Amino acid sequence: MDTIRKTSKLFVISLFFVIVSFSVGCEPQEKYERSVDLLKPAGNSEIIEATTLNGDIIYNGNETGDFGGIAKIQARARTKEIAQRLADETKVSFEDVENKVVVKIEKPVVGEYESVSVSLDIAGPKAMSVVFESKNGDIVVKQIDKNMTAKTKNGDINGCCIGLYVIAESKNGDIKLNQVGKDITAQTKNGDIRVQDIGGNSNLVTKNGDINLFYKPEATEVSNISVVSKNGSIELRAPRWNSVQVQLVSENGDIDSQFPVQFRGKLRGSGEWLIGDGKNKLNISTTNGDIKIY
Repeated sequence: MDTIRKTSKLFVISLFFVIVSFSVGCEPQEKYERSVDLLKPAGNSEIIEATTLNGDIIYNGNETGDFGGIAKIQARARTKEIAQRLADETKVSFEDVENKVVVKIEKPVVGEYESVSVSLDIAGPKAMSVVFESKNGDIVVKQIDKNMTAKTKNGDINGCCIGLYVIAESKNGDIKLNQVGKDITAQTKNGDIRVQDIGGNSNLVTKNGDINLFYKPEATEVSNISVVSKNGSIELRAPRWNSVQVQLVSENGDIDSQFPVQFRGKLRGSGEWLIGDGKNKLNISTTNGDIKIY
C-alpha cells in the first residue's frame, strides 16, 4: 500500500512540474504598453459606441462638446520586441457613423502565444446614449442624459446618474446601478445585482448572487417589478403602492414582507396576493435564499 501511495505521489508531483513547465513555456512572457490620446468634436452625434475584446471601458459625461480620452494598449508576446511591434501596430480612433461616434480599434494579426488588449477611458458630452461591449473587462458609465447599454462576459458593470433606460448584461460579474431615471433590465449569471434610486420599472435576474433593489418612497412611475435569483437572497425597498398584484416564490428560505404584503416565515412554493385592483405587478422569486420586502 505504501509503495502505491509513494508512486501516486511521485506521479502527481511530476505531473505538476510538467504543467508548470508547459505553462511557463507557452504563455506570453513579455509585455509592452502604450497610450493613445483621443479627441473629437461631438457634432450632431447622439450615441457613442465602443467594443473591445479584452479591456475596460469607462465613460464620464460632462458639459463639454467634445469627446476625449485615452486608449491604453497592452501587448504580450514571447519577446519585448514582438510585444512592442504588436502595440505599435494597434490603432484606436473616433469615427462618425451616421448619428453615432464609434471607437474604432484595429489590431494586427497575433500569433499563437500573443495577445493585445485595449482599455478605454473616455470623457464626453452628457447628452448621449452609450452602447458598450467587452468580452473580458469592466464597464463604467457616469453622468449621461440618455440610455445606457452595457454588455460584458467577464467583468463588472457600474452605472451612475443615467437619465433614461439601462440594459446591463454580464455573465461573470456584479452589476451596480445608482440614480437611473427610467426602466432597468439587468442580468448576470454569477454575480450580485445592486440597484438604488431608480425611477422606472425593473427586471433583474441573477443565477448565483444576491439582489438588492431600493426605490425612493416617492417613486411614482413604477408599474412592474420582477426580481429573480436562483441561489441568493433578495432585498427590496418597494414603492408605496396602494394597488398591486404580488407573487412571491421561495423554495428554501424565509420571507420577511412588511410592505405591501404582511407576511413572515416560510413559504413553500408560491403565494399570491391582490391589493386594490392590482394594476401594478410585483414578482419576487428565489430558489435558495431569503426575501425581505419593506
